[in-house]
Amino acid sequence: MPPMNNRLLRMQRRRPDAPRILTANQTSGLTWTKPVSNGARITKYRVYETGLLIGETIGDDTQWPNDPTAGLSYQISAINAAGEGPKSKSVKAT
Repeated sequence: MPPMNNRLLRMQRRRPDAPRILTANQTSGLTWTKPVSNGARITKYRVYETGLLIGETIGDDTQWPNDPTAGLSYQISAINAAGEGPKSKSVKAT
């Protein structure tokens, strides 16, 4: 079977699905599920606080090292070679 060409590989890769936030509190921190990557490895996640980008994880770690602020809303998006996927549903930290 002949090798696939790069164009075909790019066509098969899609942006990852949205993660789902599992916890958003000062006891457990901010954690989320690893979403379907859609053909390309997830390389990082972006963390949004009240709609503003506040940082990125390194690699495919599914937790934010800083405690979320109670009362503020958080969203997460996953990034792979095809680009940034949709943001998770907004969750208010407790």
